[in-house]
Amino acid sequence: MKAFLIGFLLILFVALVYALFNSPHEFSPEECQGCHAGMPQPGQKSPFPMIGKIRTLCSRCHYKLIRKYSHPDEIVPVNVNVPADMPLSVDKKVTCATCHDIHAEAEWSKGVYLLRRPASGIEFCSVCHEAIPGGHIINLKYAHSAGSKYVSVDRSGSLDRLSAACISCHDASIDPVDRDKLVGSGYWMHSRELSKHLINHPVGVSYDEVRAARSYMFNHRSSLAPVKLFGGKVGCGSCHDPYSTLPGKLVMDNTGSRLCLKCHNL
Repeated sequence: MKAFLIGFLLILFVALVYALFNSPHEFSPEECQGCHAGMPQPGQKSPFPMIGKIRTLCSRCHYKLIRKYSHPDEIVPVNVNVPADMPLSVDKKVTCATCHDIHAEAEWSKGVYLLRRPASGIEFCSVCHEAIPGGHIINLKYAHSAGSKYVSVDRSGSLDRLSAACISCHDASIDPVDRDKLVGSGYWMHSRELSKHLINHPVGVSYDEVRAARSYMFNHRSSLAPVKLFGGKVGCGSCHDPYSTLPGKLVMDNTGSRLCLKCHNL
């Protein structure tokens, strides 16, 4: 039994050392055709024909990433300046390989999620995404599993333009090219962990109609400022201002639920 335990620990130690000093992205020549449609020529760089979509190939190992909460891929970038060292696919679309150096050619890339530049977070995102006035780029910290999502409930009407713009960026499952087609009221889930946010906030609903049904629960609209309504409806801009310097880009300090109590009469 003792010999078995020693042997098991030895195998575990060897596996740990291998994991620390060998990257699974250091592919051998024999593994090329596991992704590439043919053998790359010496010195040949991307783009190179693949046997399938890069997203699909990457997900064979990175299956825990949820695409709905990740940066959009397989789309042609619009109004974004993608630098030459961040290659698009052969059909000019953003892929996992646009941001990630899949072959880990640069030694430093292993320390920044195999990114193509020695930076991460805001600094890396700002390579393509320019900050709007007010520095809203500061909220672009994560490309994967940010944990928020918009759920449309009633598609009989349109959202206000600010809400549509907010949702098209913060819910990365929505193609920014199609954001004008995002219609209907719904609610925003601030977290995928419902235990943290059992009640998620509605967007695109008429404040007066809701108050008429439950007047004892909501304050009169005359006392809402600085909370704004958009055509009489609640929008992302009701609670958030992209130019705000407060945490969460809130329109006012929410200490003691002050912001919430502008609308909710609890």
